[in-house]
Amino acid sequence: MRPTVSDRYAVLGSPIAHSKSPLLHRAAFGVRNVDATYDSCDVTSETLADFLLHCGPEWHGLSLTMPLKESIVPLLSDQDELSRLVGAVNTVVFTESGLVGYNTDVWGAQTAIAEVMNGCIPHSAVILGAGATARSCLAALFNLGTRTVTVLVRNPERASDIRRLADQLGVSLEVRAFDDALATVSDIVVSTVPTGVSLGSEVLDVMESACGFDVSYSPWPTPFASALESKGAEVGNGLVMLVWQAVRQQRIFATGKPDVPLMNEPQVVAAMFAAVGIERDGLLKE
Repeated sequence: MRPTVSDRYAVLGSPIAHSKSPLLHRAAFGVRNVDATYDSCDVTSETLADFLLHCGPEWHGLSLTMPLKESIVPLLSDQDELSRLVGAVNTVVFTESGLVGYNTDVWGAQTAIAEVMNGCIPHSAVILGAGATARSCLAALFNLGTRTVTVLVRNPERASDIRRLADQLGVSLEVRAFDDALATVSDIVVSTVPTGVSLGSEVLDVMESACGFDVSYSPWPTPFASALESKGAEVGNGLVMLVWQAVRQQRIFATGKPDVPLMNEPQVVAAMFAAVGIERDGLLKE
């Protein structure tokens, strides 16, 4: 008799050892009573195609982090409209017709930022960085009502994709270099700069906002969070975004429909937050 093989899932990226995605999805599968494994695999843009080539029929889904959110796009058979819009895919499912990509980062960021804003509309925002995650955060802010955004980057010439997205959304966007940062007052400042990358005092010293959000979560607080908190701002931890985007990934893994809640979603959400040390009641924060 052929042995039963559990469905396989994993988060791919490089570096990847720090990822808490396995904790989240293992907790979710446990509550959902799904026989599945979820691992982390160090995969670069150069090794991604070969990794996928060797994935057998037991593979059902993937989570993607840097630097793969853009590298995966040419390898897909199809993708959802949101991932096409922002040009970033962080979720993949294996289907009979090929790989299908989705973006759950937008919803994760939108839900986490809404919590930090405590019901207030962020009419203006500053985003640090212009990569794939920054574009997801721009779309999330737009959904929350933001129409004026300043983007600070090391090299403004590399901000063409986020400019394109802003034009499509109808957001007024200004791009400035880190070393050309001006004193900027906004409703929220969002950092998408990877952990370990120094922003420098020329950026941190000019940030003025009552709220902030950092997509990074380890170690916490980040230098960005500490700088804003020292000025009296409330800063949201990227771990909350990670959980909410993973909730939508679980929806996709279950049904292929990101907008359809799981049957026992409150329990799943509560277990996922608990897995990373956050006590929540599991109620959805739409």
